[in-house]
Amino acid sequence: MPAYTHTFNARAEGAIRICKEKVRALLRRANMPRRFWPDALLHWLRTYAHWPDKAGHTAWEKLDELGSHALCHDLERDRHVFGSYVTGHLPREHPHVADTTHDDRAEKGVYLGNDLPTPTFWLWSFRHRKAMRLSDPKHFDHILPFLQPADVHHSIPLDSDDIGRMHAIDDAATFEAGEHDMQTHAVEEAPDAGEQDAGEPDAGECDAAADMRRVTRARTHAVKPGPLTDSGEQAQVQEQESVKAPAKLLQLLTL
Repeated sequence: MPAYTHTFNARAEGAIRICKEKVRALLRRANMPRRFWPDALLHWLRTYAHWPDKAGHTAWEKLDELGSHALCHDLERDRHVFGSYVTGHLPREHPHVADTTHDDRAEKGVYLGNDLPTPTFWLWSFRHRKAMRLSDPKHFDHILPFLQPADVHHSIPLDSDDIGRMHAIDDAATFEAGEHDMQTHAVEEAPDAGEQDAGEPDAGECDAAADMRRVTRARTHAVKPGPLTDSGEQAQVQEQESVKAPAKLLQLLTL
């Protein structure tokens, strides 16, 4: 199919729409904040790559036919529930492991998906408040800590107030980013001097825009950063967004 045609563009937009819908479903089912969007997208792409096409071939099979590669995939590993409770162990060479013989390398947290180049998995740690890569997983797919923290069979440093605070911070940041994009788009499409009189907003529109800006500022300042949103976690989230999602998305969708 030739590129830059209406048919090709429709297929690309359809794939993007499907990915958005599935990622929203994963986050809503597990009650996960928006900051986990890149992890949910990568998990969905790994799962979607196991679905066969009309000829009965999966994207992973097509990738294997192209030759050797460094991507790990296994249907049994990839079918675990995103956002579920999982435990694992840190590698012995991890910086948090000082004594490789006596230190407790076990970590507990929320399942974010499997790693692509290694047979390990990603976990959002309750103790360290960030995503970590571990091995030897033990899954509890029926427990969703962000949806029902009390379902975990032991006490965890995560309660309903913490979850609500994370959602509020992410929602406020998303709302502010959307308003910034709207203002930037409006500046780019501003009329020239000859069209300013015809496109000048009335007093009611100016008042509505001013009210929206006040609500945005109030909503943003009302949310105070809690223990779950320290600089380390934010840096980790940004690192995942910049490293994990783009390259793997292209690898799986271009097959």
